[in-house]
Amino acid sequence: FIFNCKNPGNKKEGPLTSEEMMEAEYFLLKQEQHGAFHSEMTAMKNGDDICHKSKILNLSPFLDGKGVIRIRRSLENS
Repeated sequence: FIFNCKNPGNKKEGPLTSEEMMEAEYFLLKQEQHGAFHSEMTAMKNGDDICHKSKILNLSPFLDGKGVIRIRRSLENS
């Protein structure tokens, strides 16, 4: 789906592969996280500290290799 959106002149046909589904899931997740936690994502990308007022600071957030926010703490402990 994402490939077809980025390459309208060279579209692939048929059902999506599991890899394409995962890529789409990461894309949508990053978009939502960017909207909700823009300043936190920017700080983590730049190696800066997250604002002490951030709602996710106590969860020890970090960016994974794909740029998605992950947490080191369990949600039940927060």
